Amino acid sequence: MANLSPAQHRAVWRWHFWVGLLVAPVLIVLAATGALYLFDREIDHWWNRAAIDVPVIGVPQSLAAQERAVLARFPGGTIDGVALPRAPGEASQWTLVTGAGEDRTVFVDPYRARVTGAVDPAWQPLAIARSLHAGLRLDPWGRYIVELAACWTLAMIVSGLILWWPKRWRLAGVLVPRLGRPGRARWRDLHAVPGALSALFLGFLVLTGLPWSVFWGAQLSRLGD
Repeated sequence: MANLSPAQHRAVWRWHFWVGLLVAPVLIVLAATGALYLFDREIDHWWNRAAIDVPVIGVPQSLAAQERAVLARFPGGTIDGVALPRAPGEASQWTLVTGAGEDRTVFVDPYRARVTGAVDPAWQPLAIARSLHAGLRLDPWGRYIVELAACWTLAMIVSGLILWWPKRWRLAGVLVPRLGRPGRARWRDLHAVPGALSALFLGFLVLTGLPWSVFWGAQLSRLGD
């Protein structure tokens, strides 16, 4: 890979540049929304803190009493499930479909069996993040766009490694950026060295995400049948 001719080097560089330009916006969205998953509980709690935080008064009432409070607020609704509080001073969260067919998450003060709030789960921050992560909220084509971007990311990784691969192995410029070099050499190192060192990790993330994609996920499911 180190013995590319000038013409071959230019061709690989063009592929790397244009693929990177096209997939970078999608990768930024995927990275940002994926990072939010690490703090899903904290974000949900902060966003709905006015409904979740309740005073601790005595002992929690029964689930039956809380269920009656939910159905009193949404008569004709159908309850799908309940998430119990994870700590004292938190509301229980009930999911239901209203009589009008709308999904709702209902927060109930377990100590007083009183509804403290209700939200549309589709417009919660983490639900929006999941939708962006899965398909950029561009159904039905968004999932295909994400899958194509993931596949072309592999091409970007391979072409980047080809451009980075040294003719002579050394520490400076290969594994450590040459910050003292002027102009393009410094910027090249700042891009190439971290990119090469993170290539395997990025490739691993892409490959482990493809089983949930539209096309590759279906093919992998067939292999498992």
